[in-house]
Amino acid sequence: MRGIYFLAILCLLIRSQIASATEGMLSYVSSDGGYTFGTSGWTFQPLTPISVTSLGVFDYILNPSAQNQSPMSVGLWDNSGSLLASNSVSASSTLLNQSRYEPITPVTLTPGLTYHLGAYYPTAGLTVLLAAVPGNGGSVTMAAGIQIGAAVFDASGFAYPNTTAAGPGSALLVPNLQFTPVPEPAVGSLLIVCGLVLAWRKGADSRG
Repeated sequence: MRGIYFLAILCLLIRSQIASATEGMLSYVSSDGGYTFGTSGWTFQPLTPISVTSLGVFDYILNPSAQNQSPMSVGLWDNSGSLLASNSVSASSTLLNQSRYEPITPVTLTPGLTYHLGAYYPTAGLTVLLAAVPGNGGSVTMAAGIQIGAAVFDASGFAYPNTTAAGPGSALLVPNLQFTPVPEPAVGSLLIVCGLVLAWRKGADSRG
């Protein structure tokens, strides 16, 4: 009986770790400031399967004292320019560390493929921003499992940001994202077993 309860506790720990979301960009050191017209952001490659659960904007942009005012449109595109997900983020959106987020229908991304993340301020079309360019002293710290690509933008509005603004390792510090790891098949099978064990334990507890 103690073995079953130990397995139930282990299952709860596994489920909680898988369910917790991580920010894509954890921190940055800016090297430049300026503005862009249209959509600006960065590209990245997942190193393992991930599920993007929220899209966000750095809070310094949404601050009422900033030149930009919320809300801002945020989008996630694949490398062919197809929009995979989007949402509107405002100064009242959920704050986590340096970014504010709104949830999306989860989108699973494939390791090794390039994706584009961008944000757009539709009221004026002008986004005042910071940039992180390694050659100028800037840097970004990414979550484990995500490789930063390059700073990108598009000047035509809310559109696929595919024009490179700075080289590898750089980013226009406007959008961010949250994601969860996608369980490997073996872990998925274990979660099914965990569900059965937890259901059994709940039934056993109710029977007293």
